[in-house]
Amino acid sequence: MKNVLFIAVMALLFHCKQSTENLTPEEKFKAEGRSLFVANCIACHSANPDQDGSVGPSLRASSFELLKEKLVNGKYPGGYKGKRPISGSMPKFAFTDEQIRSIEAFLK
Repeated sequence: MKNVLFIAVMALLFHCKQSTENLTPEEKFKAEGRSLFVANCIACHSANPDQDGSVGPSLRASSFELLKEKLVNGKYPGGYKGKRPISGSMPKFAFTDEQIRSIEAFLK
């Protein structure tokens, strides 16, 4: 059973590597942002950035400034009015600026 699981994981990793080999640097950057979005955001926000999620609002076209403040500090930037009342449920993440920029690129 362990061998079957190992082979399945290796095949998946090989497939993922192949699927990004022919991408431009910009496409790879957006793919990284998509991966971060899927792994961290869709539990509350919709998998479709154009739609509201069960807890969080749609995120299409969110700016770097907004993403950084919400992801790193858990609050809105000064002067920004949120799409939903602040519920305090936004967790903080230890993303780098580059990772946040890749999420921003995906959301454009």
